[in-house]
Amino acid sequence: MKIRHHSPAISAIFTMCILAIVTARLSGFEPTTRIAVEGGFWEINGKPTYEGAETEGLLMGVRMVNCTFDDRNPKTSPGGFDADKNTEAFLKKLPRYVSHGINTIILNLQGGDPGYAGSINSAFEPDGSLREADLNRVARVIEACDKIGAVVILGYFSPAQDQVLRNEAAVTAAVSNASAWLKKKAYTNVLVQVAEEHTSKKYKHAIISSPEGCASLIKAARATNPGLLVSASGAPNGRVANEVGDEASILLPRFNSTPLERFNLMVVKLAKRSKAIVSVDDAKTGKLAMAAMDLCVQSLCSWTYSNLEVNQHYPFTYQAEEDDPGVYGRLKKIVGN
Repeated sequence: MKIRHHSPAISAIFTMCILAIVTARLSGFEPTTRIAVEGGFWEINGKPTYEGAETEGLLMGVRMVNCTFDDRNPKTSPGGFDADKNTEAFLKKLPRYVSHGINTIILNLQGGDPGYAGSINSAFEPDGSLREADLNRVARVIEACDKIGAVVILGYFSPAQDQVLRNEAAVTAAVSNASAWLKKKAYTNVLVQVAEEHTSKKYKHAIISSPEGCASLIKAARATNPGLLVSASGAPNGRVANEVGDEASILLPRFNSTPLERFNLMVVKLAKRSKAIVSVDDAKTGKLAMAAMDLCVQSLCSWTYSNLEVNQHYPFTYQAEEDDPGVYGRLKKIVGN
């Protein structure tokens, strides 16, 4: 049994949720899935996630940042690739991912590494304004997740893609514009990761890659949309910069290169901030992924599975439990499905 404490800010959050629902009805979209964090644990529509299971109060996710992919570089774009059909292929399998224990989908407005160099995949124009076609695909996934009771962690920036933005003013504008878009859409199932692996040397703009700059972007997102739970992910070794961790609403470590024997240590270090912890990227597969999942759950840390060769690198495929039968079989068991 996990102990939860009510926050003094509950009434303010409740008021923001009501306003979001009213706005949504006026815009034609009515949310049905509301994510919240209480005492470091997650609730959907007021109830603990996976209630009664080993994973109670956690988010168990899968990284699908390229399900909305569209390479605008004619020199590198795969011949015959159809961005809308790619998104549709994922959405057709979304119910199966959820039925096998997934309750969280990781997306990014700049996608992720497609497995080849030179792609231009960004929902932002050079000045930080938003591209409608890209947003439409993202909206389809968010709303499908809302309908099925799943959460979305939406990233804004991805390494090697921020060069699309003209300067640091455009980066800040992009954060404000994306956060305003989420506010207008009135989604209640979305958490924000302003930058994926913000420490990456592949970022061009220091306002993203520096701890102080990234913390300022978290603050900018929250200023535009006060109801957002906002953070950024750090290095693949599980570390989160102090400046980012202090400013963030939640903590988003990445465990790609974190050895299994260091999982508990990294979670314990992060837990000192008394914030919910979600590992948003772990590229281990097979038995290693199963062990990583178990360690995170035992440490009360939410976990995200990332299958590079199947879901992340072109050609993207989505086969639900067939992506990795061992991982999804174990996940289905521990969530009680």
